[in-house]
Amino acid sequence: MKRPRTLRILLVEDNEHDRLAFRRALRRSQVSCEITECVRAEEAMERLCADPSSFSLVVVDHNLPGMTGLDLCRDLLDKKLPLPLVLLTGRGSEELAVSALKAGVDDYIVKDPQDGYLDLLPIVVPQTVKKYEDRLARKRAEEALRESEERFRNIVEGSQAGYCFIDKSGRFQHCNDAWLRMHGYASRDEVVGQHFTLTQAEANKEQAERNFKNLLEGEPIPSGESISRCKDGCIAYHTFSANPVVKGGEVVGAELFFIDISKRKQAEEKLRNINEELKSFSHIVSHDLKTPIVFIQGFSSFLLEGYGDKMDEKGRMCLERIQANANRMEALISDLLALSRIGKVVSTFEEVSFSEIVENVLSNLQDRLNETGVEVILEDHFPSVYCDGERIYQVLDNLLVNAIKFRDRTKSPKIQIGHEDKEEFHQFFVRDNGIGIDAKHHVRVFERFHRLRETNDVEGTGLGLSIVERIVNNHGGKIWVESERGAGSTFYFTIPSGE
Repeated sequence: MKRPRTLRILLVEDNEHDRLAFRRALRRSQVSCEITECVRAEEAMERLCADPSSFSLVVVDHNLPGMTGLDLCRDLLDKKLPLPLVLLTGRGSEELAVSALKAGVDDYIVKDPQDGYLDLLPIVVPQTVKKYEDRLARKRAEEALRESEERFRNIVEGSQAGYCFIDKSGRFQHCNDAWLRMHGYASRDEVVGQHFTLTQAEANKEQAERNFKNLLEGEPIPSGESISRCKDGCIAYHTFSANPVVKGGEVVGAELFFIDISKRKQAEEKLRNINEELKSFSHIVSHDLKTPIVFIQGFSSFLLEGYGDKMDEKGRMCLERIQANANRMEALISDLLALSRIGKVVSTFEEVSFSEIVENVLSNLQDRLNETGVEVILEDHFPSVYCDGERIYQVLDNLLVNAIKFRDRTKSPKIQIGHEDKEEFHQFFVRDNGIGIDAKHHVRVFERFHRLRETNDVEGTGLGLSIVERIVNNHGGKIWVESERGAGSTFYFTIPSGE
């Protein structure tokens, strides 16, 4: 079996945690790669200028000390170094998207754990170099086909290719040992004198008869595929070439050369099954839908900022609607992507400090907490839990974002995060003093696309809590809410103790 091509990736990232997460994401996937790391853009530029052919892809974080990742991309574009570029950023914006496009960036990924960017990396990384690989693959396939056809034309008796001669009545007159082995016969006596349809599978008979008619009319078949029925009834697959045999100006029969491709067909069937999985919803969304939406956002913002004063009110209104709907679609696609991935990608379970998860979530939400004046109250100690840390991060992040979003603006907003150890599981909670949820919605809030009309939640997609519930369920736990309208909410979720 041909080994997958190893991608030589230059990762330019100054954050040690993000470098580790990048390596883990690719290690868990089937992407074969060698990763070289740089922490500064200047160091990366020196490496690339010295030998650009030593790398097949550059993944660069935007927020680097000194020269930014975007500056590095611009310099590479100016120096005409033909390398695919993927830009990582902690916070996406329309302005950055436009700048990245102008700097020659092939792909643009926001490092948002809730968006599942680590699951997206193993898809985006090989796809970014796919156009190069496809070009090489097509060239190799064309060369292989030419060589194969040349071999078929020069095959002689005794070669490893199967050979047979059929007279103009359609009966076998000769076949070599390789042909006999391909079709499961022990001797020529079992075949000679029989009609060629003896070895044709039912699905292939009509085509075989048309091919033979064309041969008798003097038309060669340079290459083709056939489905044969072996002596024991099994099906075999072959590539073949066929030529009419002419004597005295008259076609007296045809000679055919066969190569057994049964094992290749079995491999292709397995590959088709894999490809069907790769063509799943999450694959399409992650690359074919989401990236164009980012650029729609960027270009609409660019037009508003650069040409807004030259448009009438209706034109500006149309652009603003495009931008708003693109933002809405991006959020919906992100949530659908996250929902579709949960349970379809093998999770990595390990002992994780829940305190670290809390710390990371709060660190990423710090700006939003400061802007809204929300006070977060934590208990002194949290346990370690056996879980998929990235997924539980999503759970906590989603619950905290909801608590911030649905705060009661007439009160000083507070969020409390705590836990209680039960016999067989850890029980965690996120409690707020926000607007609360009426009891009739306590179950429905976890349904897909369910949104509380009275909250006027223009940001939400109605999928956040569905994602949370699925993650918790996949961990063998459960989630529920206790709340009253106007009296805040407490979301509880459990994770089993131990492995």
